[in-house]
Amino acid sequence: MKYPVIKKFRDKYTKIRYKIGDIYETEDIKRAEYLQSKEAIGEQTDKPEDELAGKIESGVEPTDKCNCIELPKHIGGGWYELPDGTRIKGRESAEKALNNAFNNIENTPNGGEKT
Repeated sequence: MKYPVIKKFRDKYTKIRYKIGDIYETEDIKRAEYLQSKEAIGEQTDKPEDELAGKIESGVEPTDKCNCIELPKHIGGGWYELPDGTRIKGRESAEKALNNAFNNIENTPNGGEKT
């Protein structure tokens, strides 16, 4: 049985990581019901995988595959890298610096673009 993944998770039995849009396959109905109760997978489907690929929780199909990068990017040892190349120790500090950078861009008259 096939189920669309609507929330990223790692299967505790197979150790496989699933991301939104992946297809979770299992014959274990109890396991599927458990994952559905945790809102990790959607209802069983018989659609081909290409139709399910790329679907997100809202049910909208994007036109392109998403090559999203999680920001700030974890580079190991508790260090995070911001889009400008700055490295900061600690996730909270990195997220705060990232938010400040975006707020500064939004508050500039030309949207942060160099003229």
